[in-house]
Amino acid sequence: MRVRDYFLYSFAIFYLFIGLTAIFNTIEIGNVNGILWLCYMSLFMLSIGMFLQDDGLIISQLNLLIIPLLLWNIDFFSYFILSSQTLLGITNYMFIPGNTVGKLVGLQHVITIPLSLLALYFMPIKSIHSWRISFVQVASLFLVTLMLTPEESNINYVYKLGFSESFNNSFYPLYWFSSIFIIVVLTNYCIVYLMKKTHPNFMKGSARKK
Repeated sequence: MRVRDYFLYSFAIFYLFIGLTAIFNTIEIGNVNGILWLCYMSLFMLSIGMFLQDDGLIISQLNLLIIPLLLWNIDFFSYFILSSQTLLGITNYMFIPGNTVGKLVGLQHVITIPLSLLALYFMPIKSIHSWRISFVQVASLFLVTLMLTPEESNINYVYKLGFSESFNNSFYPLYWFSSIFIIVVLTNYCIVYLMKKTHPNFMKGSARKK
């Protein structure tokens, strides 16, 4: 087994452990609807992608996660800069007493982007159209969340934008899908561009363009 395999399998086990911990904790505190959060699903998808060394699957998750997680991190670290208050209110739950396990799971938001990008450098890059997987996944999750969860839970923000009322009207689903589509396509382009410029095994010896 090569050194890179040890790293990727270690990353896969780590994400699987965090994902299972997140699910069990969510059920334990009585928030069953919470298991449908996109970030929880992505933990398992990243684990599978790293175990199988499937660059397309990993990139498909980064397409969905990078911008939301950047916002999460900006909000989280703003608490320490803005005298104990967050900029957007997204991460207020991290600073409320209680549910220590949930807060520890939440800290994975800080390392998911760099760790996932690092994992891509341990495998050949053969996929440049992973945005298709991303959009099918998120569209399916939107419908499932809408069908199975109440409005007050607002899982994945499918009912309203949590930190702004400006777009909360009858056109909100259109805004939601349009925003996700733009985010996914732009992020996919940026990741592929980064890999093309920096990855030693970008699209070498492969015709696969998933």
